[in-house]
Order: sequence, then C-alpha cells, then structure tokens
Amino acid sequence: MEISKFYTSEFIKLKSQKAFIMIASLYVIGLIFLLFQVSETNVKDIYRIFNAITFFIITSWHILSFGEIIEKGIIRYYLEYLPNRTAFLMWIYIEYSLVYLLLSVSFVILTGGQLFNHFFVYLMIFLLYITINTVLIINIGRSAMTILLSIILLWVLPNLVNYIFSGMIVYDFQLFYYLSSDSFTQFHSVKEIVIPLIYVIIFYSLSMYQFKRKEY
Repeated sequence: MEISKFYTSEFIKLKSQKAFIMIASLYVIGLIFLLFQVSETNVKDIYRIFNAITFFIITSWHILSFGEIIEKGIIRYYLEYLPNRTAFLMWIYIEYSLVYLLLSVSFVILTGGQLFNHFFVYLMIFLLYITINTVLIINIGRSAMTILLSIILLWVLPNLVNYIFSGMIVYDFQLFYYLSSDSFTQFHSVKEIVIPLIYVIIFYSLSMYQFKRKEY
C-alpha cells in the first residue's frame, strides 16, 4: 500500500466514525473556549488542561483506530499492501505525533509563544503515552481492554507511584515520574532529557519488535 493510500483509508475510516467527528467538534469548541480564558497569570494552567484533554483524545483515537484493524483482522489486508511492518508502524506513529504537534504548536503560538519550554516537556510525555499504548494494543489486541488499562497505567497510577517513591533516590529515575505533569514539569537537568528519551526508545523498540513477530 502506498503511503498516500494508507492515509486516504484512514481519512475514509474517520469520516464513517460519527462519534469521533462529534468529539472532534466538541474538542474544537473547547479549545476556542480555553483560548479565551488565557491570561498571563493562568497560561501554564490552561496549557496543562489543553494537554490533558488533547492527550486523552489523541491516545484514545490511536487505540480505537489501530485496535479496530487488529481486533477485526483488517490488518492482514493493510500488511498485504505494506508488508514492511517497521514502515507501517512508523507511519502510524508519525500520523498521531503530527496531529499532536500541529495542535500543540498552534496553541503555543496563539497564546503568545510563552510556553515553548513546557511544550517540549509535554511532547516527551505524549511520546511516552503513544509508545506505551502501542505496546499495550499490540499485546492485548482489544480496544476496550486497552483503553481501560491505559487509563489505569497512564492516568491513575503515576501520581500514586510518585507519592510512594517521593524522597527516595529513584524518584526521578522511575518511569511514572515522567508520565505525570505534576512531577515532570520542566527540564531541570540533562538527566531529565536523557531518561525519558531512553524510556521512549525502549517502548518504541519494544513495539517494533513485538509487532514484527506478531501473527495476524
């Protein structure tokens, strides 16, 4: 399958998902509302709310869309036209990452460009979310179960685990520190750039390895 055909099929699939179109419309309305609430004193808090909503929508879309073609066995037909599984999964990563980049950069620019330091932190968190969710959906193969586990792992556990590890030497080395915007707020040192990047590479490599070995 040529890449243009891959994205055409993705677009056609989105057009048929009325629930997604409704949620996307509500998201745009909510985004406009947030932009009107921005002031110099609350811009960081508004950006945090924006990212929480954007993360949830894009990662859920990713799980439901990728999960659907795995769960229904449609992936076999995709792989007939694009047998290179590394390229196939790479284009999926690129698709959702570009959507996030477009939305986040637009938001930062529209709010005066004050948030670029925080932008890179949230980008790192997003990459962790998307790679972890990809590993989950490849192994579980069911969208509903993956979303439930993803909510527990990425939205519920981080602050709880961080509370348990707070004060310990491993606090800012362990994964959950970099999954929460409460703990991972900015790059204080080179360590806080290198460690989350290593986690991203680990989950990205794991997803590629497992996807190439998976029987469909």
